[in-house]
Amino acid sequence: MKLSFITKSILTKKTLKLVIGVLVLVAIINFRIENIPQYQTDNPKIANITETVDFTDRIYPIQYAKVTLPNNDKIKAVLVKPWEKVKKGQTIVQLDDTQAKQNYHTAWVNYNNAIIARNKLNDLTKNQKQDNKTIEEINNLADSIINDPNASEAIKKLALTLKEYANSITNLNSALGSQLSNSSISPQSAVNLAYANLQQAKKQLEDTKIKSPINGKVYVIVRNNYDTGSNSGTDISGMSSGIPNLSLGSISSLSGLSMGNISSSSEFVPANQNVIYIVNDAGWRIYAKLPQADVIKVHLNQTVKIHIKSTEKYLTGKITFIYRVPNNLYGEDAQYFVQINIDPKSVKDTKIFPGFLIEGEIALQENKDVLTIPLDAIYYDDNDNPYVFKIVNNAKVKQTVTLGLQSQDRVEVQTGLTEDDTILIRELKPLKKLRWNRFINLHR
Repeated sequence: MKLSFITKSILTKKTLKLVIGVLVLVAIINFRIENIPQYQTDNPKIANITETVDFTDRIYPIQYAKVTLPNNDKIKAVLVKPWEKVKKGQTIVQLDDTQAKQNYHTAWVNYNNAIIARNKLNDLTKNQKQDNKTIEEINNLADSIINDPNASEAIKKLALTLKEYANSITNLNSALGSQLSNSSISPQSAVNLAYANLQQAKKQLEDTKIKSPINGKVYVIVRNNYDTGSNSGTDISGMSSGIPNLSLGSISSLSGLSMGNISSSSEFVPANQNVIYIVNDAGWRIYAKLPQADVIKVHLNQTVKIHIKSTEKYLTGKITFIYRVPNNLYGEDAQYFVQINIDPKSVKDTKIFPGFLIEGEIALQENKDVLTIPLDAIYYDDNDNPYVFKIVNNAKVKQTVTLGLQSQDRVEVQTGLTEDDTILIRELKPLKKLRWNRFINLHR
């Protein structure tokens, strides 16, 4: 009876394994794992679409001034600070004026002395004319008395004495006139020369006051400590991380900017030179570089939308000039400068520094209420014909389309699609799912 129980147990285990094996075999034969496609899709949408030309460049002021200063030992005081607003003609730096004041005082004294000397000579000349008239009358009277046969000897002697006195007065006036006019130039010429010297001294005194040549804002002040023979320890007030490569020169107001790259701080600091840069931030300009394929699409007075990347501010402007000669005349990828002036109203309450990086967008043409799809949905065949994939019953169906205007991220579809279509943007990772093989019939 014990052996019979063991035998039954062994048979039961074998039967169980057999059943399990048969079930596994049936599962392998009748089930499969299916990859179900997954898509990112979109639907065509009615919208306005604008064709644009995009560019990235830097913005600069239309007008700026570089004021060159002398050695530090000649600078008495800098009267402005970085970012301070200044007016045209406002004194921004006072130089040492000790010698200039002394020269002006000396010239003023010499001028007044010349006037006094001229006036004395004029008065003497006037008095001499009157004296000469009186002396002439005295001489005539004396001669008439001396020649009068009826006059007594005493009267004739008195007339002779009177005539001698008149002649002595004439000699005295002549001597005084010679003394006052004893010069290589006339008294009036001496006054004119003294006045010219006074005006020159006045200008030298005025030149000790360095004034702003334009209305604007103090952008940067550079002071080099080279009055002792060293330019170490340079003081740069208001310096940002990058400074535009401005044209160099003496005190002047300059229109336009060089279209160079941004200089580093060390490149910007002039060797052995003190300078103050003043920027008129009422007007700003961009020199956008466009390839030949885009420059032929733009025209003068075209509106430009501008995005300042560092501040997330948006400005507007207009194309004011298009350069017809490329910046690299013999290069393969010729680029042309397009001058864009910024609308001052759009700059209001926007803090801009020269050299800010901007992104620009020039609107070329706009179509309203047209069917559009994302650019990511467009494919091209070997003949550059555009097509899309429509999703029908979870399957891709190739569809040829005709395109119109294109913006930054969407394109107009003229034929081939409707608003009800679903189009493929990109394929995603397939979804794995267990499926029953219905085509296998176990009862056959």
